[in-house]
Amino acid sequence: MPFVDWIGPFLQRPFPEEFPEGSVEHEVLTALRDGWDVTDTAELLKGLSERYGHPAKVAVGRLVEVNVGRDLAALGAQEAGEGTELDDYVERLWEPLRAVGFEFSSVGDANERTFFVTQCPVRDAAAVTGTTSWMYLLSCATDAPSATSFSPHIRFSRTMTLMQGAPCCDHHYLRVPPA
Repeated sequence: MPFVDWIGPFLQRPFPEEFPEGSVEHEVLTALRDGWDVTDTAELLKGLSERYGHPAKVAVGRLVEVNVGRDLAALGAQEAGEGTELDDYVERLWEPLRAVGFEFSSVGDANERTFFVTQCPVRDAAAVTGTTSWMYLLSCATDAPSATSFSPHIRFSRTMTLMQGAPCCDHHYLRVPPA
């Protein structure tokens, strides 16, 4: 399934501490790891939901959150300049999205910017595969930890998403100067 291949490397890392061996969540993550690149991703995710219910999304969501936070903090440490954090984030994470089918406009400046996404190929793939709630978790829910991990001076908010049926996604970023 497109747009989730970046999760594969997360499965090779240690699972979050709060999911020790023997827990349902650890079992979920093990099943995800063992089925990754072996089973159709959409079918694997649907199977996790059927077998484990809500704990499947809790475990996978936390795995993604921990790893996105770790990776974006490392990226931000390398690429976020003091005073240019928001511009650096936009350049690194937003600019490449057009090339893979996202359509959006933006307003704002180096201290505050809002993006209005009107076409999202992740949402389109989710609709085709019947994995909308999973793709929200694996894609949309990563937006806040991505921004704040990239720089502690970036704040993120959103009031609507295409994935949840809104006419657009509104990603709002605010650069907060150091205290």
